Amino acid sequence: MHLRPPAPPPGAAALAPPSGAAAVPDSHGLNLWRADPVLQRLAGLYLPPDLLAHLAPHLDRLGGRPAAR
Repeated sequence: MHLRPPAPPPGAAALAPPSGAAAVPDSHGLNLWRADPVLQRLAGLYLPPDLLAHLAPHLDRLGGRPAAR
């Protein structure tokens, strides 16, 4: 069964959902490693603590690379 959304009240402009680049939140300047705590916890589950400690500064640096572009 297909339901149509209710029509806007008379005289009100219909609001369209954002499209294109406006539909994607801006992540410019965001360190992707720091911004994803789930990825950090997942890395902690799969990597031995000494290896994670060794890789953490490298992952932090790599996570900041997209922000620099």
